[in-house]
Amino acid sequence: MLVWETIRFVAIDFAWGVIRFPVWWYTAGFLKVVNHLSLQAGVLAKSLNIKILSRYLLKPMFGQYDIWGRIISFIMRIVQFVILIIIASVYTLTMVILAILWLLLPLFIVYNIVFHLQLIPALSESYYSFLS
Repeated sequence: MLVWETIRFVAIDFAWGVIRFPVWWYTAGFLKVVNHLSLQAGVLAKSLNIKILSRYLLKPMFGQYDIWGRIISFIMRIVQFVILIIIASVYTLTMVILAILWLLLPLFIVYNIVFHLQLIPALSESYYSFLS
């Protein structure tokens, strides 16, 4: 009796997990991923100090208040600002791509399982038969 109850419990728990997994993946799991990625982007923006750099854009560096000190400081801060914006943009784009890959991963896995069970024809066979 105990063995039967254990087998039934495991089977029901497994079936419920298989049914619940895609729902979790595309709802709560995706929200966790988006929250984590947005926190990472915020940490990057804070560590690059873009807000502070923009605040002191027109202030001369190292106390050089002559005209050349102001010009060089402004140019250096603009170059630094552009480079940091590019870095933050690439990082954010990477995070967006990771979120999209999170959404596509189960579909890719299911496609490969179905393909390797030979439930769908190989792409190369159908492509070459089309050319003939």
